Amino acid sequence: LLPQRFHIVGYARKQLDLEGWRSNILLNLGCRVLDQKDCATKMEEFIERLSYMSGQYDSAADFAKLDAYLEDLEDGQPTGRLFYLAIPPNVFGAAMGSIKASAIAKNAWTRVVVEKPFGRDTESYMELRDQCAEHFQEEQLYRIDHYVGKEVVQNMVVLRFANFIFEQLWCKENIRDMHIIFEENFGTEGRAGYFDQFGIIRDIMQNHLLQVLAYLTMERPKSLHAADINRVKTKLLSEIMPLKARDFVVGQYEGYREEEGVPEGSVTPTFAACVMYINNQQWEGVPFFLTAGKNLHNRKAEVRVRFKKGHSMDFFPGEEVSLQYATKMRFGMILRVILCAS
Repeated sequence: LLPQRFHIVGYARKQLDLEGWRSNILLNLGCRVLDQKDCATKMEEFIERLSYMSGQYDSAADFAKLDAYLEDLEDGQPTGRLFYLAIPPNVFGAAMGSIKASAIAKNAWTRVVVEKPFGRDTESYMELRDQCAEHFQEEQLYRIDHYVGKEVVQNMVVLRFANFIFEQLWCKENIRDMHIIFEENFGTEGRAGYFDQFGIIRDIMQNHLLQVLAYLTMERPKSLHAADINRVKTKLLSEIMPLKARDFVVGQYEGYREEEGVPEGSVTPTFAACVMYINNQQWEGVPFFLTAGKNLHNRKAEVRVRFKKGHSMDFFPGEEVSLQYATKMRFGMILRVILCAS
């Protein structure tokens, strides 16, 4: 989907040489071209478009150097600039101020993408919102959850609303429960200082898994336009019954408190499980189980939809019949539909 003419410039505080940065990218770069024989050529062409600069987020002077480098790449042609801020929320404001002061596009559009989490509570959200508004107009800003870009999450809308069989069955009369599971078999990997400020509930459950829940349970949107999908998602989220402490089980993996950046005696959870209920006619009484954790035995992301026993299940006494819909992406999400015989 990228245009023929594009460049990707990495910018961070860490000092990295270009080849080292490109090598890191290659470790996580997959090939999805139809003609697999062209993979090596396509990947090489992509890597050649990557470059890297080091600088501080709050330095207008460093961003001025970035601006000069971008102008050389643009070669005098009208070129839009998209700044993707995969950085801690506490430096959003400083980075945006530096961009606005020194690095906005001179002859085309400028857009800024900010990653979750967008604050840790209402107060911090409002503070971040005001910082963003100070430097950019709303139409220039995109607040995203990258999990929504996963192939299976994207396909859930099609799976549900373009599939006559599923659409008719997708309600409390037929579905017994749903499980949304996110497990990682590694810890914070050098991000403990950041992670400890948010924990697994804010870092994974209230954005990644809640987005998946919304796609699984929302009403049919009028169209696939973003505004229509957002409208039905927002309605669905407002119908989730408030959670209390008794609805959760939380834990922390052994050795977490010894990791660099974790305060002594931290009680930040690295594992959480909860049950949610949706207060509307379609889902009343159906439990939705959300589970997320780090440093567990497995690495997986999975949705399990369990249907109630029907008369036809008498042919399978004591058995479960499952239909698995899986993505081809490495470590991607799996949607598993289970027909219960008990």
